[in-house]
Amino acid sequence: MESIPEAWERLQDYIQACPHHGIENWLVLQYFYDGLTIMSRGHLDAAIGGAFFFLTIDGATALINKMMSNQS
Repeated sequence: MESIPEAWERLQDYIQACPHHGIENWLVLQYFYDGLTIMSRGHLDAAIGGAFFFLTIDGATALINKMMSNQS
C-alpha cells in the first residue's frame, strides 16, 4: 500500500512528464484525494481538523508537501 508522500511524489513525476496536461490544479488534487485509500484520506482530513477540500489549492499542496518533509 502506498503512503500519501509516495503517491504525491508519483503524481508529481507524472505531471513533470506531461506538463501541458491541461487539467486544472483543483481537479488534480481531487483525483489525488479520490485515489487514496480511505485511511489515507482520513489522515489528510485529520491533519487539518476537517475536510481536506476546505483547504485552498495552495493550502492543500502545502499540507501534502509538509507531510512529505515530515516523513522523509
